[in-house]
Amino acid sequence: MTDHTVEPLIVTETLVVFTSMSRGEETAGTSTPSSGTQSVVSATTVPDPVVVADTETEQVVEVNAAAGELFDCRPSELVGLDVSALHPGRTFEELLGRFRASIERRHVEKLPSGDPVEIETVDGRQKPVTVNLDHVERDGRSLIVGVFRDASDRLARERRLQSATERLETLLATLPLPVAVLDTDGVVERWNDEAVETFGYAAADVIGERYPLFVDDEEFVELFGRLLDGEPVLGHETFHRGSDGSLFTVDLYAQPLTDSSEVTGVVGAAIDVTEREQHERQLSVLHRILRHNLRNRLTVVRGLAAEFTDGSGIGGDLDRTAAERIVAASDDLIQLSEQSKRLRSALRESDDSGGSVTVEALVETLARTIEETATSATVRATVPESRAVVPRRAEDALGRLVAFVVDHVEEPTLTVSGRVPKPHVTVEISGDQALLPPGERAVVETGRETALNHGHGLDVVETALSLRSLGGRLSIPPDQPYASRLCVDLPRAETE
Repeated sequence: MTDHTVEPLIVTETLVVFTSMSRGEETAGTSTPSSGTQSVVSATTVPDPVVVADTETEQVVEVNAAAGELFDCRPSELVGLDVSALHPGRTFEELLGRFRASIERRHVEKLPSGDPVEIETVDGRQKPVTVNLDHVERDGRSLIVGVFRDASDRLARERRLQSATERLETLLATLPLPVAVLDTDGVVERWNDEAVETFGYAAADVIGERYPLFVDDEEFVELFGRLLDGEPVLGHETFHRGSDGSLFTVDLYAQPLTDSSEVTGVVGAAIDVTEREQHERQLSVLHRILRHNLRNRLTVVRGLAAEFTDGSGIGGDLDRTAAERIVAASDDLIQLSEQSKRLRSALRESDDSGGSVTVEALVETLARTIEETATSATVRATVPESRAVVPRRAEDALGRLVAFVVDHVEEPTLTVSGRVPKPHVTVEISGDQALLPPGERAVVETGRETALNHGHGLDVVETALSLRSLGGRLSIPPDQPYASRLCVDLPRAETE
């Protein structure tokens, strides 16, 4: 009786079975050596094409039936062929060289050159494959076992994916909107030229990093969570901060990318609507303030004029008082008109007009303005050690703000400080009491003027809108409901 021993060898995903065969014995569909040796493959247990070659002679010594199907021939036609005849061109040399570089089992999908691994059928056709290579010592012989798998479908899918990717890259490059593609961790994978132009971050600075533009990280986490749940974000208005610290008002449009219903990433556009938002806010605030103040003052003038018309306001002290009130109301209207003209003119100026000023000089100037405006004020300046500079127009805007504060707060104790968190600059004005009346707080918090307190002019409004036109922002921190601390974010300017 002939002894049969079975020793399993795992080659990646394929089970190669060694069986002992007597001379001339052959499993159906399998071509084996003519001399009495142990067969390396068994057609009944190996579904993928298997080719066994002698490393010394580099000739095929055994194949299975699936190999015949792969090479479009009878399996016996492959036995005895030189291995190089199975691969076109330099494929064989690159493939064998990669195997010899390591004694470990190798799974090869591409050659070192990046080209696919290919086999050549007996009639000269070429087919892309993946191959698992392993080294086997058997009966004193050194063998290479190659387990092949047709890669035509996989390569076709890769080509389709590559084509789609190239179209996406072309689309991103030509879109006149800032667009980014993120993975499921919020890391930037693609960043188009318009995003570079709008927000100032070069693609090399953000690709591979977490999306950098949100001012409020919690907002990003909430919106990104919705996208990962498959929910699109359409027309969400928020703030983005550019590389120089400038604030942009943007409308966000983002869609989850899916593969077989699984979210694999996010593509989104952040449309800069800063100019539109600024114009809308300017018009809204100016309309409300001018409407209320003009109406109030004109009501005074109309009432006094009516007294003169019916004769009740004629004579003596009453006559003089009415005339003084008319003059005062008229002066208020003239002053309000001049402020409105100045504000419109200031907002038309370019962002970089007027040069720049260091943060140190800005803080010191504001402290000095407070001291000169109100001798009863107690002021302290905390100056940062930084060479950062901001637009000089910010100095004028903040000068009006601190003058307003000391004019409307009795014996204030104020601190002016500067910080330079990258990439922007922050200046804070804090005190021991509310620094703004309720009407001005509403302007800062909402950008809208209420029907209350319209006797204070446009100083706070002008400051808030001027800072927005520079890419900055005047805000009241959420932990300061009574406005005892004001926070000013400013973009960095180019050094003079």
